[in-house]
Amino acid sequence: MAALLSIPLVGACGDDSGAVDASTIDAQPNEGTFSLSWTLSDGNAAISCADVGAVSVAVTLIPDGGFTGESESFSCASGNGQSRGLAPGLYNVRIDLRASGSRSLLPAVIQGAQIEIVANTDTPMAAQSFVVDAQGSFSFLVDSGSAGGNCADVGAGGAGIVGISFALADALGTCIETDFVVAAGALPGGTFSSNCTTPATPLPCFGSDQLVTVASTRSGARKLTITAQKPSLVDATPSDCYSRVSDFSLAGAGLVGELGSLG
Repeated sequence: MAALLSIPLVGACGDDSGAVDASTIDAQPNEGTFSLSWTLSDGNAAISCADVGAVSVAVTLIPDGGFTGESESFSCASGNGQSRGLAPGLYNVRIDLRASGSRSLLPAVIQGAQIEIVANTDTPMAAQSFVVDAQGSFSFLVDSGSAGGNCADVGAGGAGIVGISFALADALGTCIETDFVVAAGALPGGTFSSNCTTPATPLPCFGSDQLVTVASTRSGARKLTITAQKPSLVDATPSDCYSRVSDFSLAGAGLVGELGSLG
């Protein structure tokens, strides 16, 4: 399940583990090792682990005829790994490509292959070519942190926000066309569409319990900008008073990233 990101919008208005590559342990006498390499693609072209939020490659070896086995985890970005020492014998192999939170990026765990671990020998496994859909989704809440909520007047303990807008960009800051859908709650919801060319009218203020969702977008490293408006002190015209940028990694394979409460 995706991770929620809650962004507080208080402050100036009016004035986020990757897996570490398993260390290779010298095999004891009469033990053997296995090695594995891998690549990723989106079905059309090669992609990087970062493009789909892939953190690790997990390998489980179950002795032939057994029910439990040995597990190894390698950093996806390394492209290859070698196991620690294992007892010689025949093993059934399961391989998974994982995002943060041990979420699988594959339609199903790869299994069925069998290898033999030989004493004092490294046994190469067949190289894996993981195909991952480089699309994901994410959701978050917007929370000003004010006791009276996002929309109530400052005099009533609220943040006094009258409008909220969003923008999504890649790691280099290039804008990504995105539809942000705000669920209805005590206040109306709506859709804010950022087309990267024409400034869109901010949505009217909404509550901190109203979920904002992006249904599908390219995965990878992303920058989310939330901008809040308050009435100008001069003529009460809504004007930008606060902007919050949050960096996050969006997993692919249609996984949902719950960013939490942002503000």
